[in-house]
Amino acid sequence: MIKMKITEINESEWIGISADLAESNFFQQLPWLKLVSEIFDLINHYIKININDTNVYICLQCDNNKAYANFIGYGGFISSEQLSYEAMSDIIEGIEKEFEVKINRMKLFPRDKTELKGKPGWSAEITSVIKITPGWVRFVKKNAKNAVKNATKNGVMTRCLDSKYLDSFYSIYDQTMDRVNSSYKTPKLFFEKLLLFPDVYFVGAFHDNKLIATSIFLNHKEWSFYWWNVSSDDGRKYNANYLIMFSTINRLSTEGFRFLDMASSNNKGIIDFKNRWGAENMDFMIFDRR
Repeated sequence: MIKMKITEINESEWIGISADLAESNFFQQLPWLKLVSEIFDLINHYIKININDTNVYICLQCDNNKAYANFIGYGGFISSEQLSYEAMSDIIEGIEKEFEVKINRMKLFPRDKTELKGKPGWSAEITSVIKITPGWVRFVKKNAKNAVKNATKNGVMTRCLDSKYLDSFYSIYDQTMDRVNSSYKTPKLFFEKLLLFPDVYFVGAFHDNKLIATSIFLNHKEWSFYWWNVSSDDGRKYNANYLIMFSTINRLSTEGFRFLDMASSNNKGIIDFKNRWGAENMDFMIFDRR
């Protein structure tokens, strides 16, 4: 017989839980969860589930009766023990009943080891991950190295941005979203607040002192996450994104990071870009009812 108790915990408790058990998952950290809920008008519920004497934790980000774990990025269950499919199903059913919501989406961290492939409601997707070893450069393809040389030869330089570059960054972001025919744009306020995070790098590329490209890296413990990338026409012309990637991986290497998650993509051009850096495919599981 299943024994399950569901309680809501406060933010202070969540900070301790995420620090101890969330591995290197940036997206389970309280500042990120609060920022996402603020910008997208969600209500966060930090939940503790005791099931058969095992404690499991999850943050639900709710929009009326729809819930996400997490709304953006990897989320799902936090536990010191591997959860079975049956246990996850019981927990999902229990918290949906308790909070009168339906969980629409849940992306598990790539490191989460679960036997979920082929199970109802779950599917495997692929992200691209660079293993940052001391000799990482030897796995970079020749065309990527040549692109870095081209950027350097043309005088492109990189450095981290601060808030004074917000308008320039967002202008390039607008251009990029229009170029790829995106129907959605992340609000400017989201980036304004994210710029203040100490563990987030907005790495900009400059040509003749003008910002021409930016990539955003979200960092926590051993993992960095390459989450946004924008470039102007000049940024594309001068291979600015290649120089950003090269300089940032060098920095991450010296700072002790071991993995750079470049995220999943269905765009062949983006997939090719990732492969040129020696990225390897890694499965992650997704629960999706949309």
